[in-house]
Amino acid sequence: MNRSELREASKRVNERLAHQQELIKARQMSMEELGQLSKESDHFLRELVALLHGSSDRSLFQGLVDEQLAQNKKIKTDLEREYEELLYENRRLTNQAEELAVEQRRLEEEET
Repeated sequence: MNRSELREASKRVNERLAHQQELIKARQMSMEELGQLSKESDHFLRELVALLHGSSDRSLFQGLVDEQLAQNKKIKTDLEREYEELLYENRRLTNQAEELAVEQRRLEEEET
C-alpha cells in the first residue's frame, strides 16, 4: 500500500471505529434501561400476584409473571450477546487501526 492508500484505509477504519464506539455506548444505555425497567416490572408483577393470593385468577397472573420473567431474561441475554459482539468488533477495528498506523510510520521512515 502506498501512503495515500494507507491514509484512506486508516480514515475508513477510524470512522468505523468511532461508529462502533457509539453503538457500544447505545447498547450499554439500553442494557441499563432494560435492567431498571425489568426490576420495576418484576416488582409490580410480584406485588400483583401477592395481592391476588386468595383469588382464583392467581394462577393465571402467576403464569404471566413467569412468562414475563423468562422474556426479560431472554432479552437481557440477547443484549449481552450483541454487546459482546460489538466489543469484539471494536477490538478488531482497534487492532486494524494500530496495524495501519505502524505501516504508515514504516513508510514514512523509508521515505526519509
